[in-house]
Amino acid sequence: MSRRLKLATHGLGAEPHIPEIGRLSAWIAEHRGTPADLTTYRLFESLSPQIEAKIDFPCAGGVFLKEKIQQCLSGVTERKVIDELSVNTSPLSEDACFAATMKRNIWFALPAPHFLNLSDSYYNDGAEWEDALARVYRTIMREMRDAGAAGHILISEKAHESEIAALARREVLFYPQDPGIDGFKDVLEHQSSVVVNRSNIMQAFAHFEEFDISQMIIIEPETETLKAAFSYLDADQIRAGGYCTEECAEYWKKIVRMSEYTR
Repeated sequence: MSRRLKLATHGLGAEPHIPEIGRLSAWIAEHRGTPADLTTYRLFESLSPQIEAKIDFPCAGGVFLKEKIQQCLSGVTERKVIDELSVNTSPLSEDACFAATMKRNIWFALPAPHFLNLSDSYYNDGAEWEDALARVYRTIMREMRDAGAAGHILISEKAHESEIAALARREVLFYPQDPGIDGFKDVLEHQSSVVVNRSNIMQAFAHFEEFDISQMIIIEPETETLKAAFSYLDADQIRAGGYCTEECAEYWKKIVRMSEYTR
């Protein structure tokens, strides 16, 4: 007899809309006494619907945090690095603390380093420049974990192998939105978890004999996608994932519904 089962659900971040000034002002007034600003509001909006929908592994943040990261950097003028690169992590640690007041063990989505659109006019050495930027990111993520973040999703446009090699860890998962033909190989060289969607899941399967895959997060999985995944992995290795760029209250409820399957 078939049974109705449910996969674990994992958020990968969100891109909440910027609110009207009246809504933002009212929200900031409600949170007087905390470091409430536009970014904090968008963090709240990225996380709150996931908590309400009972996502198992909710994730605050998204690419929108790139402006805050840029503002926290020293040695940068107009996105050009002109001195030794360093970072003030306090504002980002405050964000992690704020999220932890909503729910413990929250993941955080950040834009991968290339999303910052920085150019180097100081190091003048590709390897040294990449190492400096990776060092900044390791500092940010370590301080955020110390403040309560469970781990980080690094959202990237493509699979940048040098970034993945420098930053992938057990608690740091890369999510390339458009990995390309060889992108999954670059990811799996350095992490045993992989994020896929319906359009590229077969490209990921092509590497399963070459790499040991411990976990697959499928964005917005459908029945046929899950059937294909079950031919390669056990159910406890698969999670239903989401990355919200729309009306998030209904979106995350949809992800929970998509996590249910019959076997």
